[in-house]
Amino acid sequence: MNVKVVTLRKLIREGSRLLGVCQIVLNDVIIIDDIRIIEGPNGKFFAMPSQKIGEDYRDFAHSTNIETRRLLEGPIIGAYEGGIHEAGELDEFVLTKIKVHYLPNATGPVASVTIEFNNCMAFHSILIVKELMPDGSSKFKFVMPNKEDGEGNRKPIYFFRTREFSDKIFGEIFEEYKKGLNNNN
Repeated sequence: MNVKVVTLRKLIREGSRLLGVCQIVLNDVIIIDDIRIIEGPNGKFFAMPSQKIGEDYRDFAHSTNIETRRLLEGPIIGAYEGGIHEAGELDEFVLTKIKVHYLPNATGPVASVTIEFNNCMAFHSILIVKELMPDGSSKFKFVMPNKEDGEGNRKPIYFFRTREFSDKIFGEIFEEYKKGLNNNN
């Protein structure tokens, strides 16, 4: 996997451990925004975008093993410190796991999906949304996790950079969704 830091915003706040926020691109096809760089008791580390649910935080995207975490850490911390901005080899992303959580809705969000690429990066909270069309038919679309940008607009936390890649991944996700529906009927 290739990791490239494409934007970095250093933050200077008196008494804050938050040092900066960056955006990375994985293999030139997946963009992850709002990665925080934090000063910890043992040095700088990064935190993936997350959402507070109850008392806990849940990452929207994260590495699934220590090797991948280290690969991400090099360019993220390196970019903050003025060094490297890119690391790793460019290899094809392959979906190695699709987990569909079916929601009991006739319309609106009908499933929440977690996907994993190359057994090293997991992405959570992709919604499959069913819309009823005026002619009575239905249409499905995918909604990526998003958050407010502070100006009243919503922006995706992570997204697929190219139409070709997103069509391929969404096609595989939708096939898995339909398989589960057929198995439950």
